[in-house]
Amino acid sequence: MNILLCLAAATIVNNIAASSSGLNQSEHITDFISNNFSTFVAKYNEYHEEDLLATKLMKFREVNLEDDRQGYYFDFDYGFMVATDDYETLLVSNYNPSYEEELFLDDEVYFAGSVFYNSEGDEYGILESDPSQELEPGSMVGNSSTSSSDKADGRILNDDVQEYIAAFYPDFDFVSEKYIGAYDYFRQYDNSVYVQAISKGGEGNCVINATYSMLHNLGKKNWRKAAFYSRDFYVDYTGEKLLDDPHYALRCNANGWIPNDGDRRGTPNKGKKILEYMPDLYLRLRERAINAYGYDESSMYFQYSARMIMDIDESYGYDTVFAPTMNYQLVANLIDKNIPSFVGVTNSISYGNHAMAVNGYIMLEKESSWWIFKSTDTKWILAVDDGWETSCVDGTVENRRFYDPNRQGGAYFIYFEENYPDFSTC
Repeated sequence: MNILLCLAAATIVNNIAASSSGLNQSEHITDFISNNFSTFVAKYNEYHEEDLLATKLMKFREVNLEDDRQGYYFDFDYGFMVATDDYETLLVSNYNPSYEEELFLDDEVYFAGSVFYNSEGDEYGILESDPSQELEPGSMVGNSSTSSSDKADGRILNDDVQEYIAAFYPDFDFVSEKYIGAYDYFRQYDNSVYVQAISKGGEGNCVINATYSMLHNLGKKNWRKAAFYSRDFYVDYTGEKLLDDPHYALRCNANGWIPNDGDRRGTPNKGKKILEYMPDLYLRLRERAINAYGYDESSMYFQYSARMIMDIDESYGYDTVFAPTMNYQLVANLIDKNIPSFVGVTNSISYGNHAMAVNGYIMLEKESSWWIFKSTDTKWILAVDDGWETSCVDGTVENRRFYDPNRQGGAYFIYFEENYPDFSTC
């Protein structure tokens, strides 16, 4: 996993530090970095645990910042940096973006929330059509601890999250938190049409389940007439309907799977037979996933979630946009409006490759000075419907679950474009 060293800053340290450095700090930032690159790298490495690997400045260009300030993208032989002309470092990384060439070809480039956009608002580097570049999410069952040990970055209980933050981010200050209230949680097992004959384990349906959780709760909040998502009804998926299932012959013909005869653990149909109370919206998503996006009861690519939703919406007669992003601030802004999102994680300590719905966040910051720069490091802890837990199905606060994307698993989001939807025929 490429480690980003995210740094946001406000001002230079002070005049004493500047004069003691023996450097002309009145230089424009582009001239300063160009003329003192070796010293810049050495000083960066002196102040940070993760060394900057760059040995040469290749080129730089202007980028527009979200607060109407002017920023600059510096291309190193290894990695890159975004900084401002008043010596603020906004992002430093050892990673060479695959889209870097595009950044230098476009006339206008915008930087916000640690990601880059073109003049039309399209995010650079987001995978939309080539699933071979994206790892598949994992299966349903996890065995990781829920404690704040080194072996957990998810399944963190509400009662344990402050202990977890104190253990891993002791120098960070709390900035804000927000959660979608009365959130309906959905277990993957409760939405599994088939289970494995021997282990009784459910489907690897995390992408479909997380997508369904996001849509149902978006509709529950009645946002922009999107209530049709939550006006879902339950289908008896036994008998002829099960026999007509696209995968019935494939899964129930001595291939290690059997129809799910389990009972629901989640509301509103707790205790009832799973297949007798299948959500219609979930079944629509599942059928589309099978017919168009290669779902095979074991896995599915994260990025297909957005297209799958829009396909289903078109079948309802609605015109919506769901899009991928890696911008945490964008997702947080939606949570502030009670709009959940989808997150795919890769190689998480607790979850492996997995998909979940995001229904809240905790924002942390740490300000620090280094050499003649000052930086603010931001960390996001996500509240999630991970599809695994049975104790959070009623949405109670004490049973909320958290995932930390900073340590290993990262975050690939699918979000609802709030300014676009047309639900005019609702």
